[in-house]
Amino acid sequence: PARRGEVEALRRQLDANAGLFEKIIASRADLHKIEDGLSASGGAILESLESARADLAAKGAAETAAVATEAMERAMGMRFYVARFRDSNEPAELDNLGGEQRALILGLIALEQDGGESLAPTLTAARKAVEEYVEGARQLGEAVKSRNGMVAQMVGNSAEIRAGIARIEKSYSTSKVDMRAEAQSMSKDLLNITIVATILGVAVGVVLSLLLSRAISRPIVAMVGSMKKVAEGDLSAPAVGLERRDELGGMAQAVEIFKRNAQEQRRSRGLGDVYKRQEPHGAGAFRRRQAHRRSDPPHHLHRQPDQSSRPQRHH
Repeated sequence: PARRGEVEALRRQLDANAGLFEKIIASRADLHKIEDGLSASGGAILESLESARADLAAKGAAETAAVATEAMERAMGMRFYVARFRDSNEPAELDNLGGEQRALILGLIALEQDGGESLAPTLTAARKAVEEYVEGARQLGEAVKSRNGMVAQMVGNSAEIRAGIARIEKSYSTSKVDMRAEAQSMSKDLLNITIVATILGVAVGVVLSLLLSRAISRPIVAMVGSMKKVAEGDLSAPAVGLERRDELGGMAQAVEIFKRNAQEQRRSRGLGDVYKRQEPHGAGAFRRRQAHRRSDPPHHLHRQPDQSSRPQRHH
């Protein structure tokens, strides 16, 4: 009876692990939904701030446009820390997100004060997108915490299952003679339990590898390198991760926007320098041509030789 109770306990633990496994699989869909929402709201923040910056730059408000640019950098910082959290599952990364959020809100307040009524709808949309992004980050943190708790519980149950199997095998080995018939029946149960436990163990390993081995570290390093090159003036450096649909893709698109704006400014400055260098030469050449025309009368005004000066023929 004691061994039967042990086997029943093992079965209950296996059922519990199977339920946890189903919940972990279901949580992946919830995480994807939250991540899609973060990508959408993060993109809306950058789009609104870029629109405000372009409008201010067109009006000649360079200082206020610089505030919009700094706000865009803060928004990118928020997305960067969310991506780091997804890679490391460290709550401290979301704490850093709070600092970037506060700085971004202060920037939006400054823009509302200096930008005028024409920017009010754009800044209102940006503020709403910030609130949605912060709420999505909070939901992401809770979902990841819940998933990690279920994984840890499943791993602990698997250890207890293996220990219970070992105890039952040991008890059977000490009473083979008296309980041979029962042992045959129980051995079949143990074999089934072992097979199921092995399958679940492999499934746990596969799930953990899928959920925890997200290849973000290398793209983050590459993106930081690309951002440094753009900041140093190397506008030929490609933006890494434009094809991605997650937070890193949104950051890469923001880097590409910065690079295009810098290229346009550099091209405008280059055309202005060329015009300034060519203008003096063009004016000087025009004046020299005018002076030459005044000093050299037209060809049809040259005097014809006097007919009276020709020698006359005498007959």
